[in-house]
Formats: sequence, structure tokens, C-alpha cells
Amino acid sequence: MTLPAHNPIDLNWFPRGTPLDYLGTQSRMCTGCGKTTQQECFRVIVGSTIGFGAPFFVKPFLKKSSTAGKMGGTKGEISQCTICDSLWALNSDGKAVFVALGFDSQGILNPSFVFEAKNQEAIREEAASFPPPTPEHESRVKKTRE
Repeated sequence: MTLPAHNPIDLNWFPRGTPLDYLGTQSRMCTGCGKTTQQECFRVIVGSTIGFGAPFFVKPFLKKSSTAGKMGGTKGEISQCTICDSLWALNSDGKAVFVALGFDSQGILNPSFVFEAKNQEAIREEAASFPPPTPEHESRVKKTRE
């Protein structure tokens, strides 16, 4: 099975060849977006693994390897938001994956999404600092044509 368009390997969250299995799509709450979104779910192993798979001379050409038959490393389930491309832990094993990578245990917020959110906040603050324009008063004099 191939990976979907939104996956952690294409966005360089994980290096090429990381054991990653696609589990499906779920509707979940995304902390980055602040709403319920479609999220792609994956099972991943980070760290050194031992197991069978493709020969060593083929591995550099593969995008990913399967988690089946792998031992070692830290296994966990994660999800990736299809709107902001942020990663979130699905369970306690997913939190252990983020800790093993040196990130926050809850997940990883996409840096470009953080920049866009800060930009929108600055625009709102700037708009709030100026007083609202006063409406023009309508004249009580009625113009008629004779």
C-alpha cells in the first residue's frame, strides 16, 4: 500500500526509509487548526530496528519500509492533519515516539502553520488598535425634483 499525499516522510518529519505503515483516515480534533479535521493515521518505528525487509542495497531507493517483522526502536501510532500537516499522538505509544525524537509528547505543530497563525494574530491586533470609522450622518434634508 502506498502512502497518502499527506505523510511525515514527504514533509521531512521522518527520514526516508523510516518503517511506517498507513492505518487509514479518521476525523479527529486538531489542536493546530482548532477544529475537527480529517487526519491520516500511521504506525511508525523510530530508533534502531532489527528485522527482515528489503536488501541493504535497495533500501536507499525506497520511500519507506514496513513495520512488520521489525524489532527494537520505539513503536507508536501517530496522525497527521490534512489541513495544517501537524503530527499528533494517537496513544501513549505515539507520545513515546515523539519523546524519542526529542519533541513535545503531545505532537508537533507545523512551523509554517505557526507562522501563518502569528501573522493573522498580528493583523487582528493591528485592526483592533485603530478606532472603527465613524459612519457618515445622513442629511435630513430631502431633495426633490420639480
